[in-house]
Amino acid sequence: MDGPPEDRGVNFRALEEVFRLREERKGEMRYTLSLSMLEVYNETIRDLLAGGGKGKGGGEGSKLDIRMGEDGGYEVQGLRLVEVDSLEELWKLMESGKRNRAVGAHDMNEHSSRSHSIVSVRVRGESLQGDRSLATVSKLHLIDLAGSERLSKVGREERREGR
Repeated sequence: MDGPPEDRGVNFRALEEVFRLREERKGEMRYTLSLSMLEVYNETIRDLLAGGGKGKGGGEGSKLDIRMGEDGGYEVQGLRLVEVDSLEELWKLMESGKRNRAVGAHDMNEHSSRSHSIVSVRVRGESLQGDRSLATVSKLHLIDLAGSERLSKVGREERREGR
């Protein structure tokens, strides 16, 4: 999803396009962008932007729950939402969140993810022409599923209780 600097993955390319469009439309619209990152690890939701150290999944104090919002949609209460002004600022935050993600090593990939992660970017747009009371809010969710390498190929043994 991320890719190396010389061949950026889907996350970077998609977010680069969001910032390109914001720049292209700056005479017509004002866009405010905000980022959140979470992981689902061992059936626990953790805020990756809350800190907690490398591979700790955001720390023990950042366990979150999904609740139904007032609008009938679902939200992760207490999830940190950080406003970002540039692609560089967003990328630094994403790198910080990535360091907090739970990982494990095996023969095929030294840093295989052991959690699902969701990078969400909220884009709030306000018209600079005509009726300024009109605003739109959109969300882009970039989802990276946990590694699904076959156990026989990765050098890990499957452990089952009672054996």
